[in-house]
Amino acid sequence: MYEDTAYDGLKRNVKYIPWKGKQEEWYTWHKTFLVRAMTRGYHGILVGLESVPSDEAAKRLAGLMEMTSVQKKKFNNYKLNIRAYADLLQCCTEDIVSFGIVDAAKDKELSNGNSTLVWKRLSEKFAGRNNAEKMKLVKQLNESRMGKNEDPDKWITNLERLRQRIAECGKTIDDNELVMHILYHLPTDYDHINDQYLKDLDAGKDVDLENLRADLRRKYARLVDSGRIEKKNDDGNDKLDKEEKSTENWVQETV
Repeated sequence: MYEDTAYDGLKRNVKYIPWKGKQEEWYTWHKTFLVRAMTRGYHGILVGLESVPSDEAAKRLAGLMEMTSVQKKKFNNYKLNIRAYADLLQCCTEDIVSFGIVDAAKDKELSNGNSTLVWKRLSEKFAGRNNAEKMKLVKQLNESRMGKNEDPDKWITNLERLRQRIAECGKTIDDNELVMHILYHLPTDYDHINDQYLKDLDAGKDVDLENLRADLRRKYARLVDSGRIEKKNDDGNDKLDKEEKSTENWVQETV
């Protein structure tokens, strides 16, 4: 039977920060818990960016003598979901409403608890100020367009960071949605790539985000080498930093 020593290493004593069900404390508590999620390895699962196999699928995986890297990832996600659910349950013992939300987040697919569903329901119940941040971030993502001379890698990285922050607020944007946003907001120099990928989508083919990113990167390099666009030397994080500052100011003004 397969054993995962990497996951077992996460089973260490941790200090649980209780959630007492006070809406005015949600913003601070949920940010603190997300840091815990990162250190415990289940952040992507919690906010819905990574999938978790069903109980039945995990049972089949557990019976294998050896696993491929993909199978290991799936099985690890299953166990990390249980860890995330257990952490949430421990944190919510001081508020009967929150405990009930956690306890009820079970289904046929995940009978031991669905941490993604818990996080979504808790966010919907207690977000408060977080809703204002979410709306601002979604607006920023929807209005983000790649500039003519902009490095597509930096632009997409900014979009992914915005997507992660939106997911932390309780709204998930999947790869397909992000791909569509990218395709519809490219400069005209990238029309050939845009047309090709849209044809694939119309034909019912899956579009891989990393493949699209690689094609845009190669096209950008050719445009720079040909002198058709001027390479920018500024830090791609500057734009996002300004957006983050704008978000913080906007949130403060609305609460």
